[in-house]
Amino acid sequence: DGAFCFGNSFGYLDDEGNSEFLKALSRTLKTGARFVLDAPAIAECLLPHLQPHRTVEIAGIKVEIDTRYDAEERRMFNDFTFTRNGQTERRPSSQRIYTYQELLNLLGDSGFEFSGAFSSTDDAPFETGSQRLLLVATKT
Repeated sequence: DGAFCFGNSFGYLDDEGNSEFLKALSRTLKTGARFVLDAPAIAECLLPHLQPHRTVEIAGIKVEIDTRYDAEERRMFNDFTFTRNGQTERRPSSQRIYTYQELLNLLGDSGFEFSGAFSSTDDAPFETGSQRLLLVATKT
């Protein structure tokens, strides 16, 4: 048995909510089960490449992203502007930006033991500046 959390879907809650998510997950897994956390939104991945403004186009939709990192709150605030066929829609979001060590501590406090850290699914090692962190942990 095992579980994974992929797609940059971790960190959108407050600290208590993020912790409770991991603890609830731990409670559902058998001892020895593995968990993989896809965490590209950690300080060591994001901050070296932080762009305050960028524009991308996806499937005919222009997406403008204004980004601000608040060091005191340890949160990334994004304002998304979507434009398609002349219509514009704006959506804000924020995400808690953990450090690598904070995530290890959070996993440990939730009943997991660190097993490995990679920057890709082909087992490339994680290092500061990597675009992605895949943390592998085992339920204790």
